[in-house]
Amino acid sequence: MAATAQSDYAILNAEAQIVRIGAEQTPVIVLDNVLGDLETLKRVACEWAPFSSEGQAGYPGVRANLPADYGRWVLSRLEPLIREVYKVPEHFRGRCIHQLYSLVTTPESELAVLQRVPHYDTRRGFYFAIMHYLNPGPFGGTGFFRHRPTGYERITDERFEHFVGEAERHMREHGAPPARYCQGSDAHFEMIHEVDYRPDRLLIYPGSLFHSGLIQADRDLSTDPAVGRLTANLFLDFDAP
Repeated sequence: MAATAQSDYAILNAEAQIVRIGAEQTPVIVLDNVLGDLETLKRVACEWAPFSSEGQAGYPGVRANLPADYGRWVLSRLEPLIREVYKVPEHFRGRCIHQLYSLVTTPESELAVLQRVPHYDTRRGFYFAIMHYLNPGPFGGTGFFRHRPTGYERITDERFEHFVGEAERHMREHGAPPARYCQGSDAHFEMIHEVDYRPDRLLIYPGSLFHSGLIQADRDLSTDPAVGRLTANLFLDFDAP
């Protein structure tokens, strides 16, 4: 398909909020009214994007590539904000790792154990997830969590081995989580913050931070991008040249 024209996207005039969450006071950026008009982006998802579950690792659904110009538009406007809030070194260069539509579709009975608990994306220090809610709800939002056995809210290289050992021990002692989507605090994780789902709301957070979609299976699961919990997701990594 032909890329949508950059002029189809509104000039960023979002309402920005920076929330510092948990004991570690990690910044999470929340922006509302980012595009103003979501119809172009949703129409591409419905009419052109080939959704697939292949190669999606632990994601409980299907994904498709976003229009390249949307990714460029978002990053050109958000990269300065990310650099400022997260103190990214000036000489680090940013690159987009993935830019994808995401649609949650997996029935709860088919969830793997690690799909039932919060997760982190990476241990890298300057890797960020960008999530843009697209369809009107109501849908479940996004929760951020603290691992109960370790107290960790983010996973770094230094914490990784200890986290894995304690998580496995705790699961042996307390049992695996039930076959359902994460809805909040449980025996393994404590939810420390929740961001509600709202169309045209965009979140930015470090990939090392524990997080999960707060999915309600009877409401949020759909294979139809016109009516499901459709999001645009970008992953941005900064590293030394």
